Amino acid sequence: MMLKHDLEETNGDPARLEHLYRSAQAAGNEAAFREALQQYRAEQRGSVLLEAWAHRLDLPSEQEESGGASRRWWVVIGGSVLLGVVSVLLARGESPVPFPGEADVLFWVGWGPLVAIGMLAYLAWTQRAAAHLTRYAVAAVARGAVALYVGFTIGDGTGDVAHLGAFHLLFVSWAAVGAALCLGYPKPARQSFAYLVKSVETVLTGGIFFGAGLVFVGLTYGIFAVLGIELPEEDLQVVAAWAVGAIPLLALGSAYDATASPAAQNWEAGLTRTLR
Repeated sequence: MMLKHDLEETNGDPARLEHLYRSAQAAGNEAAFREALQQYRAEQRGSVLLEAWAHRLDLPSEQEESGGASRRWWVVIGGSVLLGVVSVLLARGESPVPFPGEADVLFWVGWGPLVAIGMLAYLAWTQRAAAHLTRYAVAAVARGAVALYVGFTIGDGTGDVAHLGAFHLLFVSWAAVGAALCLGYPKPARQSFAYLVKSVETVLTGGIFFGAGLVFVGLTYGIFAVLGIELPEEDLQVVAAWAVGAIPLLALGSAYDATASPAAQNWEAGLTRTLR
């Protein structure tokens, strides 16, 4: 956001813009400069100077951005459907509720790493640079290895240790995605704070999606009940398990711009205006 503010203060002066670019290069913030310039360019449509800089830095055109956004949403939707199906298979017919005696412990052992790997795959697909791909691949492999270790350690246990292990895997998954994302940009501490804020926004967005889904399912069951048709409870468990797997990636696609670093996200709209 600071670079974008500096861009706005150049007032179309080519010399000041060149100086700002060279300063960003010297500080190792060229990637942040590109992102800030792309955001500023979107606000100042038709600026010949900014269009020239876009060609100089090989930034995508508006048409390419629009097509890229469409493709990203198809990937998000397809990935969410796939994660939901795998989540249903992991639940094995049980209710996906994180309480003893309700959900299968191995469901929660597998769910966190499954969602994390899905998010890493989406980020890797969006940011196709080799350096990004390496980090995401390492994080995904490490995350899978930890999940396998915990799964073999817990086994079919149902005690406190099993539930605490499955619960803490969620935080390990969150940290793995954050480390893979933030370490690829300058000033990791600032990126980490931005990732923390965006994580809270993503969780709240997912909660809104899940709440809307509950309302829809509740209305559906109520309508069928009025008609004298009783839907099987097992179907509701399948829908809940699918939603638990599918919603996190949908929430990420809605709340986070995968083409920009955490610190270069849009902080002027959505829940982040309050969360910061």
